[in-house]
Amino acid sequence: MKIKKDVKKFLIYCNDSISNAMKRLNETAQKNLYVVDENDELVGSLSDGDIRRGILKGIDLENSVSLIMHTNPKVILEMESGHREKIESILLEYHLESIPVIDNDKKVTDIIYWTDIFQKEKSKVCTKKDIPIFILAGGFGTRLEPFTKILPKPLIPIGEYPILERIMDQFNKFGFNKFIISINYKGDMIKAYFADPAIYNKYESIKYIKEEFPMGTIGSLCLAKEDISSTFFITNCDIIVEEDLEKVYNYHKEKQNVLTIVGCIKNSVIPYGVLKTNNKGELIEIEEKPEYNHVINTGVYVAEPEIIEYLSENKRKDITQLIEELLKQNKKIGVYPILDNQWFDIGQWAEYEETRKHFEK
Repeated sequence: MKIKKDVKKFLIYCNDSISNAMKRLNETAQKNLYVVDENDELVGSLSDGDIRRGILKGIDLENSVSLIMHTNPKVILEMESGHREKIESILLEYHLESIPVIDNDKKVTDIIYWTDIFQKEKSKVCTKKDIPIFILAGGFGTRLEPFTKILPKPLIPIGEYPILERIMDQFNKFGFNKFIISINYKGDMIKAYFADPAIYNKYESIKYIKEEFPMGTIGSLCLAKEDISSTFFITNCDIIVEEDLEKVYNYHKEKQNVLTIVGCIKNSVIPYGVLKTNNKGELIEIEEKPEYNHVINTGVYVAEPEIIEYLSENKRKDITQLIEELLKQNKKIGVYPILDNQWFDIGQWAEYEETRKHFEK
């Protein structure tokens, strides 16, 4: 087994803020942290799911992690750390990604991961689902020129695979494998790539619809109305969400939303001193490099077929316009938050480079 010598970066104090925990999860690229008290004794565990549930309950991100942590985490004692069968049993029974090793003083001395024991990534067994995935792949990709002068954006490679195939594989992993792809610019190249049986046969079905003119970020959905009669996903062709998509779907159904937006929690820092004044224009406070947390739209949605009624076949429409119309009609729209390290965007060169490096690792 691998020994995690630097366990400190996976530990967080119980009075640390939730926002700090989010930053730590982003830095470590892991799904769990372990919470310790002022004596460095283990008192809880914290996952990205715990943070998500806290956000959905409206808990302020500046509150301490003690409000949302698990207070009775599964552990392995140091004297048991060589008992492989026991560790295997606990990981499997409780569906854990990792488990901390503690000494007699309840201090964490090591962390054992699923891959340390099973030597492969933990995979979820998912049944196939009769849920269509509508992919918007008709844009010109002007922000990624000159690549997109030659290739359509959906075929730009991320490592060994084009972005569109990676998106489809991510859905396929969770049992969603019926795809409707909206194409326009260099659409024949996309169809030719996925005509390869070695690629096409990975999925249950792939159907194409053709935009005869640019229809905005959601307008072409109306062209697929004959193929969509149940809850379905919508995704842009330039982003990857590394989240359990079955959980996203189940959340949408549980909340009975007309539309659920997958949102990413982003931390923004203003790199200046921000001046706060009173109504007389007098300075009352200066805040140096303040930080703010925002939930932004990732471009992935779960939707009910009724939203197609708001679209017209000969009219351009953007998703923001559709959302505004749904809100005016008092339709229920939900938000499913994910962490920053679970969202990858290749819409611009800087983001493309970061995404490429991540998948190369």
